Amino acid sequence: MLDQTKIDKYGTSGDTRLLTGSGVASNNGTKATPALSADLFGDWREEVVWRTSDNRALRIYSTPHQTDRRITTLMHDTMYRVAIAWQNTAYNQPPHPSFAIG
Repeated sequence: MLDQTKIDKYGTSGDTRLLTGSGVASNNGTKATPALSADLFGDWREEVVWRTSDNRALRIYSTPHQTDRRITTLMHDTMYRVAIAWQNTAYNQPPHPSFAIG
């Protein structure tokens, strides 16, 4: 679960912290959104982009773990790409591809 500059394991009520961004800041006051959250590198797992606290740079956070799943990058999927765009222009909701990832 992505909240402010933290990522917690889903379903653990924040008991399992996976990442706390250091020296970064979220945007939009109480919404506390990152600059971007999307599958930028094409391995189906989403990266998160936050601005540094001094507004001089962007930091991209990604998983260090290998995956054995290989599918077309989510940014090639029209529905997913539109969902990423609506996150940056309207109400933030998780993006969904037009197919099941299983």
